[in-house]
Amino acid sequence: MEALQILVKNMEKKDIRKQVFAQRAKTSEAFVQQQSSLIAGKIFALPQFQDASCIYVYMDYNKEASTRPIIEEAIAATKKARTYIMDEVMSKAIAEPRAEVGEFAPKIIQIQIDPQKIGEVVGQRGKTINAIIDETGVKIDITDDGAVSICGTEQAMMDQAKKYIEIIASDFTEGQILTGKVVSIKDFGAFLEFAPGKEGLVHISKLAKQRVEKVEDVVSLGDVVKVVCMGKDKMGRVSFSIKDVPADAK
Repeated sequence: MEALQILVKNMEKKDIRKQVFAQRAKTSEAFVQQQSSLIAGKIFALPQFQDASCIYVYMDYNKEASTRPIIEEAIAATKKARTYIMDEVMSKAIAEPRAEVGEFAPKIIQIQIDPQKIGEVVGQRGKTINAIIDETGVKIDITDDGAVSICGTEQAMMDQAKKYIEIIASDFTEGQILTGKVVSIKDFGAFLEFAPGKEGLVHISKLAKQRVEKVEDVVSLGDVVKVVCMGKDKMGRVSFSIKDVPADAK
């Protein structure tokens, strides 16, 4: 062995490689497989291999010691670990996907609006959309084709933002039930806001079934009431009514 070490020391690297390759060429496949199995067995017995969280293995080439058994053993071990985690840990914690994500998990709602209505949803200098964002705390993105994405964590606030956008982006229709907040009172009626920048008038004659002398006798600023759209009046204005709201309206 000492003589071999001296010989190797006195040889150039290229000469050493040449001799090794020549010796390898004489080696039989059966011998390579036999020695590979012995090497793999010793590696499998090592505590370092058994406890390893990560194993790096090179692919053998041209009669090198075969690493295939090591790779197969490593893959089999990871499969056992995955199966254990899935069956004994995850399945016991959550057997199937939840119908809904967690209360505070990020969520997204996507809707489509008429691209012609984007300007109304955004408002002058972003006034309308910023009002929705300030009230609900959501993030809103609108593309040029009218695709709207509403992102947030509180489902109720996201639903409210969606409702506002849908109201703003649609035209009032006769029989439509809406909920609005009284934002202005005049002698002739009360103005309600259904969504930021989207208002409508309830004429004093539509406030209650009985005769109303003063608007303030029925509603006050800040009141939230249900109304029904009565369609357009003779002047083409959309009118609303509190007194004609169906008893079973939601």
